[in-house]
Amino acid sequence: MDIATFMVSPREVQQINRTIYSGLQTRWPPDPPAEKQGIMYAGFPGHETRQLSRLSLQFGIACGAGLVDSVSPRNVSSLIEREYLEPALGQGIPPENYDYGGISGGPMLYNLLTTQGIFVTALAGVIYSGPNISEDQNQAISGFELFRARPATYIRADGFLEHDLWAQSQ
Repeated sequence: MDIATFMVSPREVQQINRTIYSGLQTRWPPDPPAEKQGIMYAGFPGHETRQLSRLSLQFGIACGAGLVDSVSPRNVSSLIEREYLEPALGQGIPPENYDYGGISGGPMLYNLLTTQGIFVTALAGVIYSGPNISEDQNQAISGFELFRARPATYIRADGFLEHDLWAQSQ
């Protein structure tokens, strides 16, 4: 299915001094985003990981925003449009053909207008594919930087995967 979920206890979250992000969904799963709707995404490219000590790692993050280019029952896709990129987190803009390898599993989020007229952030999906880079022109198209996510409908409210839905979409 190209995605996985993990169970992290409240105690484990407290131990690493983090806050749980819930997205304020009023129901599950959230509606999928619409085409041309704004999205945000984040992930941890493997080459940005640094081993600080024998017991300590630092993960570098790649994040960005864009528009949804296509939505289907199996995919939410967004093409990077470099002319609209803005630097995030003081890191600058990733160069063209940046190696995003390792961002799979990161969230793709969008703003959803609730029935009360309030914008909340909702899960569009879980990234399973980022831009493919390669020196071999048969393996990648230079400048074609596409993020794809599995829609949130593949994740049940309890965090487990919706395998029956996946089997039906094959």
